[in-house]
Amino acid sequence: MEKEIFYSPEQNEQLVTAYTIDCRRHSERDRENINPLTENGEKKAKAVTLLKPPYNPGDCYVSEVIRTDDTAQKMQETIWQEGDEVLGLGKGRIIQSRHLGADDFWGGDEGRFLNQYREIMREKGKAAAEQWYLDFKDKKPFEETISPQEAAAHYSVVILGLVDQLNNSQQKARVSKIPKTIVSHDVMMHPFLYYSIGENVETDKDALGDSFIEKIGGPIKETEGFSLNLEKVDNEVKATLILRDKEYDIDLSKLRKLVGRYER
Repeated sequence: MEKEIFYSPEQNEQLVTAYTIDCRRHSERDRENINPLTENGEKKAKAVTLLKPPYNPGDCYVSEVIRTDDTAQKMQETIWQEGDEVLGLGKGRIIQSRHLGADDFWGGDEGRFLNQYREIMREKGKAAAEQWYLDFKDKKPFEETISPQEAAAHYSVVILGLVDQLNNSQQKARVSKIPKTIVSHDVMMHPFLYYSIGENVETDKDALGDSFIEKIGGPIKETEGFSLNLEKVDNEVKATLILRDKEYDIDLSKLRKLVGRYER
């Protein structure tokens, strides 16, 4: 039986003109050990690679929290074609970014944020807890807790870094679209979504209410996420976000203004 391959070794290299960014929440964590993944969490992370073969997560940007790093490593194992290069790109790097770290941003308020968040979640559910945080907008829930707007700015730094990388790159590869992956936390992803597509979000058919979290169909689950397509056209990068089968154009200039507000 001939071995299946997904590219021709003789294929000419071409200029990279796009990044496809898979933005994921980390997999199921072991709450007994705080950070590492459960055995089921490891299986779920590896199973992500089964969703859209040929799959290659490429370079994975993660927070400085072990569970995001572990999720990225399991995704890079590419379970359905383990050991083979997919698209001829090889295995990507894992790159830590403090801009994606949730625990660091909420760790300085003596637990007040998390205690309040968990209390709301117990009483009203996770969607209500996530929306409670989003409703602070540019205000801090507690003195040492970052605002949702600043959380969105931190996440945007990573996205804009990839935009600039694509804008300035003369990289060549066997494919014109290079995969990238961001593995982070729901409390970073929801604010980014709110400030990037909030004004244009389409109500999900299964929406339970009128809040942003309810409109998008509920909180992002473990290993779930959204994708971003960055494409360079006429020397300008355009961005499109796909969330739960709905597509949105992203205003990158708006994200730059947001980041500029919180630059240190």
